[in-house]
Amino acid sequence: MDSQTTREGSQPADGDADSPMDALRDAARHLGEAKEYASNFLAAKVDATKLSFRRAVMMIGFFVIAGITGAGVLITAAVLLTNGIATGIGNLFDPAKVWLGQIIVGLLVIIAANVGVYLLIRSAMRASRDKTVQKYETRHNEQRRRYGHDVTTANVSSGTADVAAG
Repeated sequence: MDSQTTREGSQPADGDADSPMDALRDAARHLGEAKEYASNFLAAKVDATKLSFRRAVMMIGFFVIAGITGAGVLITAAVLLTNGIATGIGNLFDPAKVWLGQIIVGLLVIIAANVGVYLLIRSAMRASRDKTVQKYETRHNEQRRRYGHDVTTANVSSGTADVAAG
């Protein structure tokens, strides 16, 4: 028999051991403590997420305000520039006809904007068409590699590939 235990073997001989009920209470206290720590951890994570969200919203707001301010500055600069050019052109006439310079510059700006938009749209359409053509060329090359012909050269009714589709 171990010298550290009593005859029953359920408690140490020194008498410092807790009863099973004390151990259960102690475990419940530790469980409550662990729950509190877990709750504290989760609350901190939720607060950190809220803070991150708040920061993101504030940054978005900052960039929106900066964008509006930048656009305002660019628009003001464009107005001042075109007004100066229009005044300069109007002063070339004898007597000075500022209104005529404003009409000329206004027409030039409108024409330039329309040409720019047209070129941009044409470029985008061309890029889209080229991408689509490339996609189908790649598919047809893969069909020729796998089957010896592609959809444009296959004669499906006779099972041969001699007739090219127009």
